Amino acid sequence: MLYCTYLTIYRGTKLPIFYLGSTSVLKIENGYHGSVSSKEYKTIWEEELKTNPHSFTTKILATYPTRKEAYDIEHRLHRLLKTHKNPLYTNKSIGGPMSSGIAWNKGLTLVDEKYKKGGKANKGKVKGPLPTSVKEKLSISNSKKGHPGKLNPMYGVKRPEIMAVANAASVLVTKDKTYEEIHGVERATQLKQDRSTKLKTYIKNTPGCRDGKNNANAKSYKFIDPTGATHIIRGEFKTFCRSHKLEFGAAINCAKGRRASYKGWTIHYC
Repeated sequence: MLYCTYLTIYRGTKLPIFYLGSTSVLKIENGYHGSVSSKEYKTIWEEELKTNPHSFTTKILATYPTRKEAYDIEHRLHRLLKTHKNPLYTNKSIGGPMSSGIAWNKGLTLVDEKYKKGGKANKGKVKGPLPTSVKEKLSISNSKKGHPGKLNPMYGVKRPEIMAVANAASVLVTKDKTYEEIHGVERATQLKQDRSTKLKTYIKNTPGCRDGKNNANAKSYKFIDPTGATHIIRGEFKTFCRSHKLEFGAAINCAKGRRASYKGWTIHYC
């Protein structure tokens, strides 16, 4: 069985637009869109799945041979995209097997009652060394501590593979959207100005970078000489004319259909 990371796109008005998760490819093919467990969105998500299933579209980002690999990449993507803080995502927690369910900054809540001192100000605080039982609880592996070597769920996973999946998710998020919709009008204007300035500087400092074949807008032409031989060129129209002693004006008129031929040559766009 194959497993995958997926992105669910919601086109309604009651939930954020995206949900990122991982599961088996078979479940996605059977119409699965994800399971939301947060208090904020769980009820709404389930109601919308029942009443407006057409509002959900799920895209597979990448497939994996094992469930563990899919979970690990899901966790990595959640951290890269910060889905738990991102208002565009329904996810309210970091998914994947690295989530132990025990928050490191709430370790003191595991302390036995007899080690807590009374009063609101001191509630939950500990005086003196921690008992062995508490130390053992606090030493449980969790997502905020490093896992060296093969203990790390990302061991052996290449970064380009992770980024490829992240880029696929990014493409789905930004597909068919303008700069203004993605970045906002002010930021989009600044990005366009910066890009224009860099391009002008590059062209100025690199003579010939947009001449002939290097010109992204260069057209292709088909020259047929008097002997019937065909010459296909892209850009460099004037250069070709000079090398074959053809007048540029007459040749371009021939290419544009204003005259049938010139000096036995026929010229067409291609």
